[in-house]
Amino acid sequence: MGAIRLLLRPVVVAAAEVPTQATGWLTPDEMARLQAITEPVRRSEFLAGHWLVRVLAGQWLGCDPQSLALVAASFGQPRLQAARADVPLHVSLSHSGGWLAVALAPVPVGVDLELSRRPRDWQALARAFFAEEESRALDDAAPAARAAVFHRVWTLKEAYAKRDGRGLTRTRLRTVVARPAPADQADAWCWPLGEGALALAAAPGMVCQVDGAPPECGLPSGWRYQRLQAPAARDA
Repeated sequence: MGAIRLLLRPVVVAAAEVPTQATGWLTPDEMARLQAITEPVRRSEFLAGHWLVRVLAGQWLGCDPQSLALVAASFGQPRLQAARADVPLHVSLSHSGGWLAVALAPVPVGVDLELSRRPRDWQALARAFFAEEESRALDDAAPAARAAVFHRVWTLKEAYAKRDGRGLTRTRLRTVVARPAPADQADAWCWPLGEGALALAAAPGMVCQVDGAPPECGLPSGWRYQRLQAPAARDA
């Protein structure tokens, strides 16, 4: 069915590769968003991520990265364009803890990266946002493993929302669950990163080529999204 390119880079490394000549490669919308960001770290993440997408797509398409445009679509999910025409590639970005993740595929794709930075009440958060079975799984986990379990569930939900392009509402958080699946049936994959996680959502049968994973990145597990039965809700 096709391949997915998944690229991970430290922000400082990716930022060093951004063209130094002003920011003429940004679209007017991207420039407006950049100007609204006042925190230097966030500005660096924005520029590095948007340039890295162009570099990866340029390699795939065999074109100059600066000839590509990145246009925000629903819920901020970006869309690639060349000469104002959509490129037949789907893209997703995420950043956390000084790292960037960029996914590119010929089918809708979503990526989410969460690196644990501070202890939180993972069980309380799960009760507030997760499906009942997911909250129970967190309760059953050893205390030392709860951060990792929480981030696995959360990143899988975020990746689903990015692939779907409709965002996450409280109803969708509670009614879309990811359950373990064999490789040929999985439509999501999750890599452990210490107490954090990296999740990718695409389509069954996809092959993922990962470049730049940090040393602590473990092997991926396969998952399949399922919708739970629930009463109709306005924001579902």
